Amino acid sequence: MAIVEWKADYSVGNPHVDLQHRRLFDLINLLHDAMVARKTDLVLGDILQQLADYTAYHFGQEEQLMAGGGYPGLRVHAAAHAEFVERIGTFQTEHAAGRILISLEVARFLKEWLVEHVLTMDQQLAPWITAS
Repeated sequence: MAIVEWKADYSVGNPHVDLQHRRLFDLINLLHDAMVARKTDLVLGDILQQLADYTAYHFGQEEQLMAGGGYPGLRVHAAAHAEFVERIGTFQTEHAAGRILISLEVARFLKEWLVEHVLTMDQQLAPWITAS
């Protein structure tokens, strides 16, 4: 069962960015489903790595679009991205060291951060990237 589902309200009007956002939602759902199914720590760690890798890719793409479109909030937006990437890295480090389990709280944090980010910060940049 999905922890987060795509809604039309999440669209920023750029099909490439929307597709990437959907992929991030899919990865969070995959992580959640693996937790619910009590998959091994190795499986959960692999999914978290996929999420970290794709998040870095997506944020890089989005920041290039912002720079190309002259988005005035690029620096603040990129800082929010960096904080999220750092948080995922912390989850990975703590999980690999056996200090935390990938839990529903982690999945909820990822979901809530992504939804909030897409509905607020990404909606603000939509006019600068819709034509890309």
